[in-house]
Amino acid sequence: PTPATYRQGVVSATKSQPSTSSSFANITSGGRLADLRATLLLKVENRDQLSQQTAEAMKIAYSFSGYVVTARVKAPSRGVATSYLELKVPAASSQEALIKISSLGKILSQDISLKDLKTIVTSQSTQILGLRHEIASLRKSLTDPSLSTQARSQLQAKLDRAKAKLGPLRVTHQQTIRRGRLATITVTFTTGDLPKIAAKPSRIHKAIDRAWNGLSSEISWAAIALIVASPFLLLAALLALLVRSRRRREERRLLEQ
Repeated sequence: PTPATYRQGVVSATKSQPSTSSSFANITSGGRLADLRATLLLKVENRDQLSQQTAEAMKIAYSFSGYVVTARVKAPSRGVATSYLELKVPAASSQEALIKISSLGKILSQDISLKDLKTIVTSQSTQILGLRHEIASLRKSLTDPSLSTQARSQLQAKLDRAKAKLGPLRVTHQQTIRRGRLATITVTFTTGDLPKIAAKPSRIHKAIDRAWNGLSSEISWAAIALIVASPFLLLAALLALLVRSRRRREERRLLEQ
């Protein structure tokens, strides 16, 4: 079967906040292997509540036999304080854990995805089984006493390559199964609000911006031309003054005569 993906979009605080039970409905893996990931952004009232709710989220994960992967707190002397948690909980308990964690603050945003891992696990199992058969066959062939040195060397090289593939593949297989059995819940607590999204400019504003940019470009080129030409203009002005001064001296000389 084709891997199925379920995704619940981001819910903004500008919209009406959904009820917790309906918000996280039908997100569990239903007993099948699936990669479940949930990201929550929760607002709390102050720094004290930030610390309390961060600790409470950890306790909730522990209560479902989960654990904390990452925990970070950023609380400057001024401004917005935040804490970040990455939690792992059993997939079978993910819905209940999310409901409890989401109740620790006001939901500003949430993003939940569920990707089926059955096809991936099946493909990995098939490859592992094939490599095991190949290794068993090669080992049996190497027990043949009539093999030449060259043939034995070639079989041994194939056996080494098969073993080298099998080890990492088994590790990846176990990691995939672990992903399907444990859900990842990322929680960020904050004392601030979501940043306001800038309004999309209208056609009139875009036209004005283009006209202003064009005008600014022309002004810039004019300023550059003026800067480049300024030494020549100054020299021309000095020459004009010298010529004018010389004419006045000649006129005075003629009048005196």
